Amino acid sequence: MQNRCRKRRASLKKFNIKPTKENLQTVLILRAKARRTIKLAKKKSWQSYVSKLTSRSSVKKVWDMIRKINGKGKTSNVCHLNKPNQNIASTKEDIANTLAENFSKNSSSSNYDEQFQKIKSQEENKPLNFTSKNDEDYNKPISITELLEYIEKCHDTAPGADQIHYQLLKQLPNEYLELLLEIYNITWKTGNFPDSWREAIVIPIPKPGKDNTNPSNYRPIALTSCLCKRSEERR
Repeated sequence: MQNRCRKRRASLKKFNIKPTKENLQTVLILRAKARRTIKLAKKKSWQSYVSKLTSRSSVKKVWDMIRKINGKGKTSNVCHLNKPNQNIASTKEDIANTLAENFSKNSSSSNYDEQFQKIKSQEENKPLNFTSKNDEDYNKPISITELLEYIEKCHDTAPGADQIHYQLLKQLPNEYLELLLEIYNITWKTGNFPDSWREAIVIPIPKPGKDNTNPSNYRPIALTSCLCKRSEERR
């Protein structure tokens, strides 16, 4: 199984360097073989495990095995984080602020090298010409056809703080679709976003095999409003 996964990664790397039709075909074939091998390995592992179960088997261990086969590892609670000033963040608020500060620092433009920052500053100081008759296709109001196409393309993802998910949007009746379209067009015309669309739930995901007490060993996942993500589709 590891050999097939290794070949799959190697073929993908080769395709990224040289994106030819032949290399793409190789990637697709090796990807399919790797998936089939992983699926069979999971099935065999589960059959072997189930055959050893008895009435005395621990329910917790059974569920742990199910999560493991589904690719979901054990969750570990973070009791504290080590702060840069050698202090310890132990309260929920302090841990959240420590992670936020670290994420902000990592995404700061101060991390760019000096040459890039110089070019960036020069480009940002160039005046932009926004003169337009506003008759371009992208400046026209969004049509109901476009909205329906956008919603149809949606893949199920976690919703934001408003808990409005894509499956709900796909089930909206016509009168609510028309209301949603009106909201999008007002937003598109005025450039004013609802405040709730600016909010995100940031979830820190620990990097595998890393020290969970180090705030640098987390990557942020931001859950934003599905309504907001649909409005950005046209931009």
